[in-house]
Amino acid sequence: ELNRLNKWEKAVFYMDEFSENVNGEGVSGYLYYYGNHFEKLFNACETLKLNECLKLLESIKKKFPRNSVPKNIDSIQHTLDKLEEKGIDFEAEDDMYFNEYENTIFEKLQEYILNNKKHFR
Repeated sequence: ELNRLNKWEKAVFYMDEFSENVNGEGVSGYLYYYGNHFEKLFNACETLKLNECLKLLESIKKKFPRNSVPKNIDSIQHTLDKLEEKGIDFEAEDDMYFNEYENTIFEKLQEYILNNKKHFR
């Protein structure tokens, strides 16, 4: 239950949710099922000072109309279907994540947890 998590725990939760889903189904899978958490993920990356991840998220946003991921999951799914019809995918962002950012993200995430361990239950 997300409402039971404090702000430090939520930041880690949203980053973990993203990483877990990108590792499973890629960026498009994350967006399709959890894209309504995208703004919270973006805020979590700012809190965690994950500038690498922020670059990746900006790249993802640029593929959407108006450079913004919709907030409603149904709208996200509809938009993803339309992007797919146009041949727009997130393979470049998947590659960025795995080749450039994954290790750094986990290192900084671990550092954040250790530096803030008193806030975690």
